Amino acid sequence: MRKKSVLICLTGLALLFTIACDTKTSVGAGELKDALLKPHHADWLDLAYEAAAALPLDPHVKDRSQAQATVAQACLTLNLPIRAQQYIEGIADWRKYLCYAELALYAAEQKHNKEAERYLSLAASNLNETEEWRRDEVQAMMAVTWQALGQEAKAKALTGQSTESGGEASNSAVILLDPEASFEEQVKKLKTFSDSGDFAVQTAVLALYVQLLADHFSDVERRSVLVEGIKASWEKQPIPQRIDTLIRMSQIAVSHNCLDVALEWIGDGQAYLDNRQWPLEYQLALASQLAVGWFRAGDPERGHSLLKETDHLYQSREQEIVDIDRAGVLRSIAEAYQSQGRTEQAIAVYQQALEAGMVNPNSRPRAEDLTATCVSMVLSQMPPNETLTARMMEIVKGLGNPW
Repeated sequence: MRKKSVLICLTGLALLFTIACDTKTSVGAGELKDALLKPHHADWLDLAYEAAAALPLDPHVKDRSQAQATVAQACLTLNLPIRAQQYIEGIADWRKYLCYAELALYAAEQKHNKEAERYLSLAASNLNETEEWRRDEVQAMMAVTWQALGQEAKAKALTGQSTESGGEASNSAVILLDPEASFEEQVKKLKTFSDSGDFAVQTAVLALYVQLLADHFSDVERRSVLVEGIKASWEKQPIPQRIDTLIRMSQIAVSHNCLDVALEWIGDGQAYLDNRQWPLEYQLALASQLAVGWFRAGDPERGHSLLKETDHLYQSREQEIVDIDRAGVLRSIAEAYQSQGRTEQAIAVYQQALEAGMVNPNSRPRAEDLTATCVSMVLSQMPPNETLTARMMEIVKGLGNPW
């Protein structure tokens, strides 16, 4: 099991996380290369990209580029940088430069510094022609990459943060923590941002607290400080964000084989879900994620039970969900089944997701749903399935007017 840094992109925000990744690849040896990819997964990724690229640039350049970026980002998760680059080259709007910045970070984390700098150059090209907030987002990702390359001055220059003062960046999309600073100094810096009314800054603070929790979990005293910081920083966050944070915290505890703490945190997330009224699509998606959390935290029986209830609730109340949202809910359920090792159920739900994505008569939502479902199946490591593949190919061929 190898650790890898992954760039998570929110609107106006770039964050660096360290996660576990099973896929093996060489680090810093020779040229940057793709990991091994199963043939059917390669086919599904190509289908995902083909569906995205089928969207006409006018008037759907935003949706088209966003869907294409989703495929490229999945490739980085799968350690497929060369395939990711091929997909990125076809993106028409500013997300091309955003994805190049992500690719640069990937290369930097693999110790391929020359490639990282080359991708940074591509990310920086034509930025002056990009709207300011979008330019800020690209530069935020570039700053994180320069930091990963050990070039703090270049990182801070992109954020407007002085290397001497170490103060707040003019580009609020980035909070850079000095990797050489002490734990106390890092926490102190996060606290200076805690009172910000900027939602992106608050989200960054919360995510960085979680990152530090992953780094310092084994130190009980530091863990306590970080959990306190997390709970203080999420006060202005929506409840789904709190649940997502608790799920990630639980996964960190599982990675340290501390199942009692993992169960406590996943239980806190469950309480947030149970004690509030939710739109059905949100309730089902969150319940699916919590079902995986219970399973991984050492209570598979509760995880199975919750997922079964969630699936049944969808089947009985499907018509209450807007048609364009149904496939997304079903993907969450299918992903949860596969995470629990229940592949037959996952296949059945993915089949249902494909058909749910076809309910809308317009090809734009059909293409977006197909791209998302293909990517989900690859990331979930689904086995080959001729029926699913044939249906996806049929949907791609049928895309066209009306969009």
